[in-house]
Amino acid sequence: MKFNFCSFPAIILLVLIPSQIVIPQSKSTVGIELGIAFSQFKTGNDISQYGETVTTTIKPVISPLISVSKDWPLAKHLKIITGLQYQMTGKRSYVYTYYPFSASYSREWETIKMHKLCLPVSLGYEFKIGNFQPFLYLGLRPNILLAGSTYSKFHEIVILSPGDQNSIDYNEEQNLFNKNEYYIPPKRIFIQYSIGLSTSISRHFKININYNRGYNYYTSIFVEHGNYSTYSWREKFSIPSSDYVISIKYILNTNKVAQNKDDKK
Repeated sequence: MKFNFCSFPAIILLVLIPSQIVIPQSKSTVGIELGIAFSQFKTGNDISQYGETVTTTIKPVISPLISVSKDWPLAKHLKIITGLQYQMTGKRSYVYTYYPFSASYSREWETIKMHKLCLPVSLGYEFKIGNFQPFLYLGLRPNILLAGSTYSKFHEIVILSPGDQNSIDYNEEQNLFNKNEYYIPPKRIFIQYSIGLSTSISRHFKININYNRGYNYYTSIFVEHGNYSTYSWREKFSIPSSDYVISIKYILNTNKVAQNKDDKK
């Protein structure tokens, strides 16, 4: 899984240049944002049925988020915010299966990781509470998946009789976007729906918390061969497609904006 980070500054310019034309610079601010993103909280469950006990644990891949954004004021309290973000996303799962009648067991690990660019567009309302100016917003967040991979590892101990057992081990690494006759990769581009809240904590800094909900999946094709016929079916498997984001934004041009406000007074 490779990503050319040298191209990231060039892409940032594509976001900033159009803003020089549409809205006067004295009315807008540009910010650089750093934070963390994760697709879900840790989950786990235990299921006992059909003579086996299955324990499952799923953890998110916690990733740094790098972003540049620009405000587009519309009215006194309304504004649009656009940006460009880079982050990773994914999950790590572990499944332990125990067969109490034979004392056999299996362990399975799987990791999914993806690199992506996001192009958030949000509309929000800014208000004042004491010394704080919260900004509540809704928006869309197109995702562009740059690269992705899955890594799985399996280990099983089969007890045949006391003192006699077999061990089964294998591991596999796969490019998430390599299509074949039994596998259809997830979409490269999909959209998340966003809700968030940010507020100023000083003249140059803002804290931002948001949730972005989306859905994406890959499709596996299964084929069953009988004596006289062949039957195939498809199953969809979801991949991490939502994000929780906590970030700090540094505003670059507050002095210019403040000076313009003073001139108008």
